Amino acid sequence: MDVVWTARFDSGVRTAFARVLRADRSAAGRLYDRLDAAIALLAANPGAGRPYTANVRVWSIRPYRIFYRVEADRLELLVFWHARRQEPEV
Repeated sequence: MDVVWTARFDSGVRTAFARVLRADRSAAGRLYDRLDAAIALLAANPGAGRPYTANVRVWSIRPYRIFYRVEADRLELLVFWHARRQEPEV
């Protein structure tokens, strides 16, 4: 399955990593590993996340959420969002 990062997802990941990296380098490494594992899991099992809207699903890697959609053989990563923030418009 092709995995596509949207600009919004990429921006969310970069922002999260910058914040975590400033606080704790090893935590940033763990976040990277968890994100990589989550994306691999979703690519292999796209229905793993819970439904969010009609065509969007969400997967949690606490304290973050990955909002994504699947179209044919494509996993589109839409938003990387901290769970404490108000839910995003997707």
